[in-house]
Amino acid sequence: MGAIEGQYFQLHTAVDLLADKLDNFDIGGEEAFGEWGCDEIDVLADVLEKAGREETAKSVIAWHAARDDRGDAHYIGESFVPDQKVIYRAPHVGMNEPGEEGVVVRDEGLPYVHVRYGNDVYAKATPRTCLWSIGGGQ
Repeated sequence: MGAIEGQYFQLHTAVDLLADKLDNFDIGGEEAFGEWGCDEIDVLADVLEKAGREETAKSVIAWHAARDDRGDAHYIGESFVPDQKVIYRAPHVGMNEPGEEGVVVRDEGLPYVHVRYGNDVYAKATPRTCLWSIGGGQ
């Protein structure tokens, strides 16, 4: 085995060991990646993917996304319950601008939440990253 192949093998082995640890680690622990930003998480996920550990990479991104701040690259939004009151603000609308009030009809964990606005009979699929909670379910 040549020098380059040996280095590749060592690197691949190290990434496999890291991925094994991550697979068996409670990634929910803040001590693991609590201070890491989107860029660092993307680099780690990219290394894991290139080493053939796609599922581990997805787990790391999902863990981070669930804790990411509103407006950050991986932010996936809040979870909502039926009858919860929300405010919709389009991405270009500032926080000091009034939004449109609505009521959650259903949240299936997708990028969109079904919200009924005003006197509308039907719910509209609304991007969850544009919704702010203003109260609990009734």
